Amino acid sequence: MNIRVKQPVIIGNCYRGQPNRLWEVFILKWFLVAVACLIAAGAVTVYLAHYFMKTRYTSTNVTGVTGQHSDLNTYKGQLQDMGDGYSLFKQEDMTQICKTDELTGSQQMRKQSTKLVCYYTFPGPGGLVPDKIDPFLCTHINIAAVGINNSKLEPLCEERKEVIKSLVGLKTRNKNLKVILSVIGMPGGFGDMVSKSSSRRMFIKDLLWTLSYYSFDGVDFDWEFPAWPGKISERKKFIIFLKELRGAVWKSQLNTIVSVAVAAQETIVDVSYDIPEMNKLINAENHGWSAPASGYGKIGSKGFVSYPEVCQFLHSTGSKYIFDKNFEVPYAYQGLEWISYDDECSVMYKAKYIASSSYGGAMVFSLNVDDHQGVCAGTTFLLTTQIRNILGVSWQ
Repeated sequence: MNIRVKQPVIIGNCYRGQPNRLWEVFILKWFLVAVACLIAAGAVTVYLAHYFMKTRYTSTNVTGVTGQHSDLNTYKGQLQDMGDGYSLFKQEDMTQICKTDELTGSQQMRKQSTKLVCYYTFPGPGGLVPDKIDPFLCTHINIAAVGINNSKLEPLCEERKEVIKSLVGLKTRNKNLKVILSVIGMPGGFGDMVSKSSSRRMFIKDLLWTLSYYSFDGVDFDWEFPAWPGKISERKKFIIFLKELRGAVWKSQLNTIVSVAVAAQETIVDVSYDIPEMNKLINAENHGWSAPASGYGKIGSKGFVSYPEVCQFLHSTGSKYIFDKNFEVPYAYQGLEWISYDDECSVMYKAKYIASSSYGGAMVFSLNVDDHQGVCAGTTFLLTTQIRNILGVSWQ
């Protein structure tokens, strides 16, 4: 978020001697008119910015973005200039805000067929294993991610095969849970595959075999991005591929979900996707966005930080919690180190907006960076559970 700070206008004496009273009145009159216009323009700008941000709360990302601000004094000055837009709270105050905010209409939302799609990434040492996931937490779990190599899915090592089997095994405890394979586009992977009919047939055959063998319920494609900045023909070839895949799924009589993760930026969307045609061929489209940072912070990994790491940062000496009441998002900073992230309050506002707007559901990336060990409040998957409870998801 960029904050533009207007410098104060200082009015002083421009000359010495006895002033002309008539000119003083004239100048003062038009100065007051100009100030009134600036105030009105500022109010409209704040309203439009608030509306613009709210209309995009259709998905959430439980990872934080961490970085270093180049000038702490300027940063603090920006916060002060925002006035009532920012408030400083202690961590316990934030929890109280969430508890006192009425969840209007949440009971009615439970009657709807709302979906909660949760991404799960292959874990590293000591990471989240499938057995620790509540099978009733999400309606869909997308396991991310498998690449494309020579027009086939990249080979899986034994560890990843076991992870897949354990994740799919959650369906024995919740028969309505859907487990989806997420396929990511490595350089040249998607582009080479869709370029020729023979390579498309090879990939589709291999994909359908994999989905059937591991009992997946569907596939999610994450190609970043067709025709941007690649060949313009990739846009059309991607649609041809989706049509051929749909035909093959129908012939195989597999009950397969096909979804596509697409870009949120309009400049990319206009180049990469034929949205009307895609809507006919896939089950869902997933949009996401992230905030830029001017350099990696000291915590987390390459600018991203998990929610337990956020909690530890907030409880460290000298850290400050900031809640932007205009856009309903939290920040934290300590010295030049700052973090933007999701917490119980921000996901509550997003989930309530999704519910009130009658959207089909929400997407979370990812379960691995939620508090799956109960570090923050003794409750596992704190953020995802908050979203599930407000949306009132079902597994029908």
